[in-house]
Amino acid sequence: MSDIFHLVAREAWDQVPGDYAPRSLETEGFVHCSTQQQLERVAIERFAGDDDLLVLRIDPSRLTAELRWEDSHADGELFPHIHGPVDRQAILSVEPHRGF
Repeated sequence: MSDIFHLVAREAWDQVPGDYAPRSLETEGFVHCSTQQQLERVAIERFAGDDDLLVLRIDPSRLTAELRWEDSHADGELFPHIHGPVDRQAILSVEPHRGF
């Protein structure tokens, strides 16, 4: 299975001491992720105006939480959602987002 990606504001990431559990896990029940092809769409739709973003590259095979592919926009396109915290060992890299 290919790696998946998650965008996060640098300020929020700097507050993470261990496994990653963003606010969406509490409010929506999952961590929003995307494929590499979906990454820019997500950046534009969810983070317009935020120029200090990081991209987490996640190896799905290293997750202990359930990964589900779900249609979040009701348009037939499936997005990867992690239904639990993201294990530190599943995060392969953290890089600045260079899109927009």
